[in-house]
Amino acid sequence: MGQRSKSSSGMTLLEMVVAMLMLILFTSVVVSVLDLTARFLGKVDSGNDVQQQVQGQAANGVLIELQEIQVVFDQIVEVLSQPGISKERLLGSNNQRRIAYPLGENPAVACTLPLNQKGPIDLNAAWNLSGPKLRFLDFPAGYSLCVWQTGLVEAPIKELATDAWPGNKQKAGIYVLQALPQKLDAATLPTRRLFCRPRPYCSG
Repeated sequence: MGQRSKSSSGMTLLEMVVAMLMLILFTSVVVSVLDLTARFLGKVDSGNDVQQQVQGQAANGVLIELQEIQVVFDQIVEVLSQPGISKERLLGSNNQRRIAYPLGENPAVACTLPLNQKGPIDLNAAWNLSGPKLRFLDFPAGYSLCVWQTGLVEAPIKELATDAWPGNKQKAGIYVLQALPQKLDAATLPTRRLFCRPRPYCSG
């Protein structure tokens, strides 16, 4: 009766230290997750962002911007993969503006100028493409567009057209369409899309 049970004697010093460490670890994880979530959802509006909002440059969050980029990519690939745009046109023959550059080329030369504010992107002026007006959907501000050649080089269209003949190993080309941010951080990430052209000669 006079003895106190072990369970009611309270925590030892070691147990208390372990409990405190676990609390600190849990709090650190929660703060890290909230910080990462805030980065992906975009910066919280503050007084410093008012001027950017007026100019249409407020961050929408990386997930929304990446979705907008992918929608524009779909439209650009639809145009560039058509056989009506020749390989020679992509490589800038006859003193025309080159569209596709080798990997490793200076982005300042190979890419379009980044948009100052979010809005439709006009590639007729950037790439000097003839034909219908190529104005695509809203594109995030601060990104430029690049088209890169890969090691899978596109064969001339005349050779591709004879692919049905036995022994002909000519292939279509693989290119990389890339959206490159002017400033690289957690809220503006580069994104890319592989595409094959000319489309009628792309298997799969």
